[in-house]
Amino acid sequence: EVILSRDSDTFISLSQRRKIANSRDANFFISIHANAARSRRVSGIEVFYLSEGIDDVARSKKAAKNYNLNLQDKYTGSNTEEILWHLALRENRRNSVELAECISDNLSRKLSQHNRGEKQARFYVLNANIPAILIEVGFLTNAREEKKLRDSGYRERIAQRISDRLEQYNQALSKTRTARF
Repeated sequence: EVILSRDSDTFISLSQRRKIANSRDANFFISIHANAARSRRVSGIEVFYLSEGIDDVARSKKAAKNYNLNLQDKYTGSNTEEILWHLALRENRRNSVELAECISDNLSRKLSQHNRGEKQARFYVLNANIPAILIEVGFLTNAREEKKLRDSGYRERIAQRISDRLEQYNQALSKTRTARF
């Protein structure tokens, strides 16, 4: 089942997009965009996932500040929730990287587009409680790609390729989870 945040050219705030992703029982959050660049020659597909730096720097500073070598103290469980949240974030990030890799490879091959690769980013919308990626499907500033993106059939092929790959990835992920547990 696909849950659309919108079906027309209306603005939805980044925080609202993230709320939609986090409030549903979704497997993934996929944000699809058309890119732009100063140079009209830039082209291709690229997929972003949440940078580890967004949380790890703050976590490292906090750990250093609260560092305590008193190993005789009993664990109180006071930070169990935080530990579990960080473990889930790490797993979601790992799954986001894998998903980004298979989506960018599949889209570029099936649509004969240059693959600009998978990239880390600190995009607010990617900080969801589930694996999340942002897909740039082409450059509106590139005349050739703009022409393709104006074609509804081409946009439908993009959506179908993303959907096909999500389904394959979700099935593989389900098998992995079943095998691990």
